Amino acid sequence: MFNDIFMVGTGGSSSRLAAYRAAKLKGEPLPAAKAKSPAKATPSAQRVAAPKPAPPAPTAKQIEHARRRARHDAVMSSPQAKGRQAAAASLLGCAPHLSTAQIIAALPTMPTDAQAIEDGKRARIAAMWGHAYDRLQGKTPAAQETAASNIWDKAIALNSPNNRN
Repeated sequence: MFNDIFMVGTGGSSSRLAAYRAAKLKGEPLPAAKAKSPAKATPSAQRVAAPKPAPPAPTAKQIEHARRRARHDAVMSSPQAKGRQAAAASLLGCAPHLSTAQIIAALPTMPTDAQAIEDGKRARIAAMWGHAYDRLQGKTPAAQETAASNIWDKAIALNSPNNRN
């Protein structure tokens, strides 16, 4: 209905648009399109990539991070660190005064990670049984345990409803 009121070429649209629509409906190319040749790029129209700015100079923090990363990679990739990654990481983090060569030289004298885990298990089991044997024989608990129980006694007393502090 709307198309019936505004016929092609009337005040509702331009004559150029009407010619385009008419040609499109017939499937014929526009006369102006036949005459045009493909546009060629002129030298002034060619785009030249702008030179990229130089990267900023690294900061002291970035330099220190790179130095630590290189030290870490050198230690962890050494054959002496194989199986001793936990010990190597401990030395890297806790002994910043040691050089890479000193850490690599110290690694063979340390137990492997599996040996350290096993030794820790054995030590915990021995401590547990030692504590149990001491209790069976009537020996008093260690001073450290007594200090810990005193701390708990004080904390319980401070939080009791009868405390007037």
